Amino acid sequence: MTEFGTMADFDELLRAVKQRHMRLVLDLVVNHTSDEHRWFVESRKSKDNPYRNYYIWRPGKNGKEPNNWTSFFPAQPGSWIPQPANTICIYCRKAA
Repeated sequence: MTEFGTMADFDELLRAVKQRHMRLVLDLVVNHTSDEHRWFVESRKSKDNPYRNYYIWRPGKNGKEPNNWTSFFPAQPGSWIPQPANTICIYCRKAA
């Protein structure tokens, strides 16, 4: 994901942090998948798909998102999916 930089960018960041006698904490969330991952693609197909329970889906309210959550990612906030049955699954959609 080039929008997050390269390993060279990370190495430069880490060097600059160490130069300032600071420490860097990374939040690695290994239980996330891409919206292009086979499981996620399958989970969107129907409510009774075996992969549906791999993600947290919530029904919409009055045809809109079920909450007012925002995202810190540059992609679409909240990633509202109007099908099936106006549900939401929180994920960071890959920027076009």
